[in-house]
Amino acid sequence: MTPPSSSRYQRSVTLLVDYKGQYYCPLPGRLDTMSLTDLSRHLAEAGWRMDVRTFPEIDLRAESWADRFVFYTSSQDRDLHYKGYIEDVVLALTMAGAVVVPDFAKLRAHHNKVFMELLRDVTPDDEIRTLRSRHFGCLEELRAAIDDLRYPFVLKAASTDLSRGVVLVKDRDEALRHAATLSASFHPADAVSRLWREATRDEYVAESLHRRKFIVQELVPGASEDEKVLVFGDRYYWVHRQARPGDFRASGSGMPLAWPEEAPAGLLQAARRMFERFDVPYASIDLVHDGRTWHLIEFQFLRFGVAGILRAPHYFQREGDEFRKVDEKPTLEETFAQAMVGYLERFLTSGRDNRGFDSAGE
Repeated sequence: MTPPSSSRYQRSVTLLVDYKGQYYCPLPGRLDTMSLTDLSRHLAEAGWRMDVRTFPEIDLRAESWADRFVFYTSSQDRDLHYKGYIEDVVLALTMAGAVVVPDFAKLRAHHNKVFMELLRDVTPDDEIRTLRSRHFGCLEELRAAIDDLRYPFVLKAASTDLSRGVVLVKDRDEALRHAATLSASFHPADAVSRLWREATRDEYVAESLHRRKFIVQELVPGASEDEKVLVFGDRYYWVHRQARPGDFRASGSGMPLAWPEEAPAGLLQAARRMFERFDVPYASIDLVHDGRTWHLIEFQFLRFGVAGILRAPHYFQREGDEFRKVDEKPTLEETFAQAMVGYLERFLTSGRDNRGFDSAGE
């Protein structure tokens, strides 16, 4: 649908890629990326022009970015050094009036479980907030709250994937022991400085040696499997994941993935409602059912794994309130393009600004 000629938005997208020239890598660790040529072709067929830039090429003085659509990649590098740089550029583009997709809050939540939980807490939707969590910036803060915690719970490092840094905690001793490991931030220089200041200053309060942030998340009792739903516009790719015997973690379990022909009751409908609430072109949504309710465990909107798409024999096409199974395997580029176009067209016809949430719930 072509927007009115008076629209202040152009049918043009700036795509920001990383220093490897990547927007999206099909599988972790692979050097190849999706074809930007094919992605641009699919967008052009829908009436959208794509301009590829690197982050250092963004010059906020040389050109105006007001009302320009910007899609961008993210990073999961160790200690998030490069991701921090990406955040700087994307936040500045937001301040310059660009329509960054997804909005900055979604970038902040990427590979950052602390902010992911904070984003959950401020989302005006009870279905997204069925699980409670607490966040901590250091081990000492956990110690201060240890008597207020309810066991068992799941302890998670802020930056982790494939269930690494995710631990089931059953009592106080386990909480302190595992949190000490996950939050360790020891550096020899800090230790030397700490010893010197403790010896020379009265009433000195030392810097914590456990300053890696983490969360405590409510456990869904009896969960031995979960459902990952990758949503790209109106296409829903559902992957069933099983935990190892005696484990509660289905992500990264090494157990075979499955793409059943028929989705469990209410799964795709719940995923759809959550997806629409977050107002993004695509998302990775992890859900667990407790026998009565679907619980949102984790969610991501950037640089999430797409093996579930590449290996899926089918996907579910949303048609109104229903879902129809489609036995085909479109390319990654076409899948991304149709989701991007769908989002952009909805944005142009909605008459709203890019504020992160649909205004209906505010």
